[in-house]
Amino acid sequence: MKGTKRSAACLCRHNMASEVSHLLGGLAHYQRLMVVALLHDGAELHVNEMVEQLGVNRAALSRHLAKLRALKVVTTRRHRNRIYYALAHDKAATIVGALRLVQKRT
Repeated sequence: MKGTKRSAACLCRHNMASEVSHLLGGLAHYQRLMVVALLHDGAELHVNEMVEQLGVNRAALSRHLAKLRALKVVTTRRHRNRIYYALAHDKAATIVGALRLVQKRT
């Protein structure tokens, strides 16, 4: 495709590939991927609800949520003494949606 213009969002550009690679690295652990998939369904959840629904260790989940917060994949909202998490990153939601499609086809 010689002479074809490349879009600014092309993964063949260093900055875009680097950003996507960083995001995929953050989602690479199966428990973080499970959290993002759970939140992808539009739910805003408290840690205890996630522990119950995912069947994971609370301490490990807290570490994974901290990583997802650092990546700006999730946002938090405090209500009284509880912190609620929601998916904030459109790209992470798109990746989870794409992974669900791939999984259905295999």
